[in-house]
Amino acid sequence: MTRLRFFLGGVLALTLAINLPVGAADITDHSSESEAPWAGQTETSLHDRGSSRETSLAATNAALDKSEPVADLRHCTHALQLAPANRDAKHACILALERIGAPQLARRLADKNPSILTADEYRRIEGSEAAALVRWGPLETPNEADRFKATDRAIAALDKLIAQWSKEDNASASAILRARFDRMVALRDRMRMKEVVAEYDDLSRQAIAIPSYVLRAVADAYLYLKQPEEARDLYQRVIKDDPKDFDARMGLFYAYVELDDFDSAYRQIDALDADQSIWIYLKGLTEPLPNPSRDAADLAAANARFYGEELSKADRLVSTIENAAPYNPVYRAALGNVYAARGWPRLAQEQDEIGLAMVQNHDVSLETGRASTNLDLQNYRTAEAETADLLQRFPENIEVQKADWLWQVHNMAELRVDATYAFRSATSAQGGDGFGIETQIYSSPIDYNWRLFASEFFAHEAEPNAEGNISLWRTAVGAEYRGDGLTASAAPTYNYFNNEERLGGRADATYSVNDYWEVGGYGEIFSRDTPLRALNAGVTANAFNANATYRASESREVRVDGLLMPFSDGNMRSSLAGTYTERIYTAPHWKIDGIADLAESQNSKDENRLYYNPSRDVLALFGAEITQTLYRRYDLVYEHSLRITSGAYWEQNYGSSPAATVRYEQRVRSNDVLELGLGINFSRQDFDGVPENDVSLFCNLIYRF
Repeated sequence: MTRLRFFLGGVLALTLAINLPVGAADITDHSSESEAPWAGQTETSLHDRGSSRETSLAATNAALDKSEPVADLRHCTHALQLAPANRDAKHACILALERIGAPQLARRLADKNPSILTADEYRRIEGSEAAALVRWGPLETPNEADRFKATDRAIAALDKLIAQWSKEDNASASAILRARFDRMVALRDRMRMKEVVAEYDDLSRQAIAIPSYVLRAVADAYLYLKQPEEARDLYQRVIKDDPKDFDARMGLFYAYVELDDFDSAYRQIDALDADQSIWIYLKGLTEPLPNPSRDAADLAAANARFYGEELSKADRLVSTIENAAPYNPVYRAALGNVYAARGWPRLAQEQDEIGLAMVQNHDVSLETGRASTNLDLQNYRTAEAETADLLQRFPENIEVQKADWLWQVHNMAELRVDATYAFRSATSAQGGDGFGIETQIYSSPIDYNWRLFASEFFAHEAEPNAEGNISLWRTAVGAEYRGDGLTASAAPTYNYFNNEERLGGRADATYSVNDYWEVGGYGEIFSRDTPLRALNAGVTANAFNANATYRASESREVRVDGLLMPFSDGNMRSSLAGTYTERIYTAPHWKIDGIADLAESQNSKDENRLYYNPSRDVLALFGAEITQTLYRRYDLVYEHSLRITSGAYWEQNYGSSPAATVRYEQRVRSNDVLELGLGINFSRQDFDGVPENDVSLFCNLIYRF
């Protein structure tokens, strides 16, 4: 609305100027005429005096005293019609034009009459002319290539004025300060945020009082530079001076989001949204207009839930807004972001494409969303081209910078490490104490879709019943393909245990059918899942798996796995397992998922084996997992989770018994390149009718470089 009022004021001023009489539009310097005694008069009382030159000049002064520049211009124009050579009328018209928002015209008229204005008045008009360029900068965007052209002109004009005035006497100090303030706003608009902060620091060291509109620009700069504490404090100072400052209140909301203070962020944006009327009424129009501030606040309130990871609620809110205005590309971009976060990249891309069709294929948010979903959908060549194009066109845009960073991360090599140590009774059917560690390293992508990888696995276990110890070394080198929804890998393996060498191999494949369904499976010769007790007894096994996952959203998922394991001793193990997860509660920093696990297995051979080999068994567990975010600072996230399930275990010939698991984990993620987890797992279950405990420590690492 501030920019709209400025625009309307400028148009009105120019219209009035065009209609000035010849003597007013082309002022020339004439000798001064006698000054009228207008002090202390009001426009109403002066109107009763008639239409004399003195009356018009007095009315001009009255309007000036009351900060009514439109009336000021009207009266001084009338005075010029009566006395075209009057210096006071010329002087008043020039100043009125500057105050009404037409400093360019005022400057032109002043240049034709160099002796009418004082030096301070002329500097003021010069400064106002440059300030007008600053205000017009964000609006004058004929095309994206020239989006900063007007702002660059404003900065150049202000630089020139500051340099010029700095050579003059101390009388120009106030004009220089005003120009520096306006330049800070222009630098903010030009996204030269470090310079804004540097100028603010310099002014602060000089203990110079800085106006609110400049503080708001500095707060924007701090927010862009990821210093939200400073941004928050400055926004609060601005709002204290003007509680209705929409931009400052919106900026404060975003500062709270960046600070991960969602209680304050929700309060801030909901209050701002409630304060905005749905319609605005402009004088002279019979019908009201939609209030753009309300539209912006509505969308920000919906996005607040998106930032707080309340994705289902954000989906409802943004969908409601988009349904009310389906031809608004901004709402399409917002809905695409929500869909992508919910795990629906194809639906997200559809929204981006619809939005881009509305704006003739040019919108930075929609294009960035499309590039990101192409990366998710493994359309790597397209993602690379789109991201590079966006970075070249919009290098200052934070969304584009993030998309480019994710593309860089995708192209990094990757190291994965998983380690566990289990404490078990020496009589455990599963084996005694043991540990295992696996290290995998992946190359950077080769020809977009291929990666080479190598892995090393070592496991050691102390067996019960004087069976001794066993260690297994396993080495694999292979290749992985990712593209068009398919992720597949294959690798031969070298296995060494009990002074024996065995060759094996593994092949995996997973295919994303659509945004909801995924199917996959693997086959493995000399399976790593072979119990170490079986290997210690000279028994090996292969494995063949098929699985399917239905993921409705981040709130609901069902997975089913089927497994066949033929053992070298003639035993055939088959198992079927299913997991159902349902989001029970979501709030900023908190997630609670309900979990149901059901698994059954059967073995074709009798139970007289050294490894645990029930004829048939079933395990049913139900519980919940609670995840809390302890700390978040941009891309650094520290969280912990607790998973508790309990239920029953049934084994043929032994009946049913209670079973339970407890798992606690702490996890750190940093800048999309480092992820580290550390935890402990406890389980209690009967084996052949004997309850046994299993306590294990685990850690895992993902590092991209």
